Amino acid sequence: VVAVDTTTCYVLTAKHVVEGLPKMQVIWRNGQEATGQVVAKGQLFDTAILKATCRPGTPFLEIAEDYAPQGATVQMLGYRGGSSQLIPWESKVLGYPQSGQIQVIAVEPGSGSGDSGSPILYERRIVGLVSGG
Repeated sequence: VVAVDTTTCYVLTAKHVVEGLPKMQVIWRNGQEATGQVVAKGQLFDTAILKATCRPGTPFLEIAEDYAPQGATVQMLGYRGGSSQLIPWESKVLGYPQSGQIQVIAVEPGSGSGDSGSPILYERRIVGLVSGG
């Protein structure tokens, strides 16, 4: 969750995770379910924003204003291998290679199937998304 407006939450994820799905089921950490709807998709980046109903006061993550420095340890959260449990792991930033018109964050290998759309966190702020495991 990257923003909360009373009982509406906005979720940042990878566009390829929700591509072709007008609506999807969102399951919050407390087990509560809501119907999510794609409200924005990135044109250059593999990003999408979902809108879903949530409880007032739902915590959210801030998006960082700066990159994580090369060599820094970043944290990620994902549903590795299709797990139903959120699994955290860490990796080091290897650099920022150019990929066509966009800049990407390269981290040590470690993400896999089920991690797409997971936040990449540095100092508890989002610096990127896992887009290919």
